[in-house]
Amino acid sequence: MKKTKRKMFSFLLSCCMMFGSFSFCLPIVQVSAASNIPNGYYFIRNKGSGKYLDVQNSSLDWFTHVIHFEFNGGQNQLWEVEDGASGYKRIRSALHEHLYMDILNGWTDPGTQVQVFGNYGPDLASENFEIVSNGDGTFCIKTKNSSNAVVSAAANSQAWLATYDPDNDYQKWYFEETKTYTWSYSDYDSVGTFGAREGQFHVKEHNTENGELETVASFQLDDENLEQLALYAAGEHEGAPGKQCYFTCDVTHIPHSEIGVDQLSATILVSNLPNPKFDFESDGDLIDDGFYEESEVVALGTLEADTRYYMITVWDDFRDGTLIAQEHQYGSIECCFGVSAKFPFIDEYSTIHYGTAVATHYLGGENGRP
Repeated sequence: MKKTKRKMFSFLLSCCMMFGSFSFCLPIVQVSAASNIPNGYYFIRNKGSGKYLDVQNSSLDWFTHVIHFEFNGGQNQLWEVEDGASGYKRIRSALHEHLYMDILNGWTDPGTQVQVFGNYGPDLASENFEIVSNGDGTFCIKTKNSSNAVVSAAANSQAWLATYDPDNDYQKWYFEETKTYTWSYSDYDSVGTFGAREGQFHVKEHNTENGELETVASFQLDDENLEQLALYAAGEHEGAPGKQCYFTCDVTHIPHSEIGVDQLSATILVSNLPNPKFDFESDGDLIDDGFYEESEVVALGTLEADTRYYMITVWDDFRDGTLIAQEHQYGSIECCFGVSAKFPFIDEYSTIHYGTAVATHYLGGENGRP
C-alpha cells in the first residue's frame, strides 16, 4: 500500500496489542440500553490498531470470524447499524442482507469470538449491542448480555470480547459513516475491457472538523480484464496499437456547469495497486487556482485477478452552503477506469482511453453535510 500527499510519499503505520489470558466469566447483566449512534452504513476502525472490522475472507458462512484488518474498502468491511431490541443496535454486514455481527453462543467470557450469524430477528441477544460514545469521537461496543463485555481488537487480528476498560484504546472504535454506490455490469461495453465490471464507491464525510471529504474506489479485476490489459501493456492492443498502456483509476470532482466554482481539491492519495504512479491535476483553468479536481492512479506493476484493489482520495472540502444550484448540487465526484500511456522523455502519463463513469456522488450543501 502506498500513499502520497501532493506527490510526496509516506507510509501508513499501524500497531498491535498483546492480551493476557482470561480465566473467568462475566455475569449476564441486563441493562437499559442507550446506544447513541444513528442508523446508517459505516466502516468501523479500531483506535488502537488502526484496522477495520472485517468479515474474514468475505465469507457468507455462519460462524465466520470477525477480525480487524487493513482497510480495503470492500463489502466485507462495510457494516449497517440498524435498530435492534429496545434501545439496542444490530450491526449487519454489507455482504448479505441476513448476515449479522454476533457473539458466539451469547457468551460473555473475555476471549469469546466475535462472528457473523444469520438473521434470527431483532431480539436475539447475541446480535444486539449498545454502542456508546467515549466522548473522544470513538465508541464502545457493549454486548446486550453484559455491559462489562465489550468488543475489542486482539493481537492475533481477531475481534473478541474483553472486560470493559475505559482507558483501553483497543476497545474504542471509530464509526466512519459512508455513502456507498455499487456498480455491476454484465459486459464490458460501459467500462471498457480494462475496467472492473463490479465494485463499490464510498464517500466518507466524517472529517468535518478538518473540512475534509474522503472517497474510496474498491474493485476487483477478472481474467478478461487481465488478458486485455496485458495486450495494452505489450503495445499490441487494437485500441492503442504500438503504445504501451497501463490500467488507470480516476476520481474527479466535476463542478456544476452553471456555477463552475471549485469546491474540492484532492490532497492525499492512497492505493494498493501494484507500483502505483500517483497524479493530481487541475481542470485546465487558465489561471492556476491551486485546486486539484482530478486524482489518478496508474498501475505500472503486475495486476492479479480477484484481488481487492482500492484507491483512496482525501479532498480538502471548501463547501460552505452559499452556492446553491439546481437541485442543491454543486456538482459531482465521478469514478471511472481507463488506460494511460507515458509521455516521451518525461515521467508523466496521459489517459488515452476512458470508460464511462462507474459511480457518481452528487455534491451540495456544506462540507461534510451534503
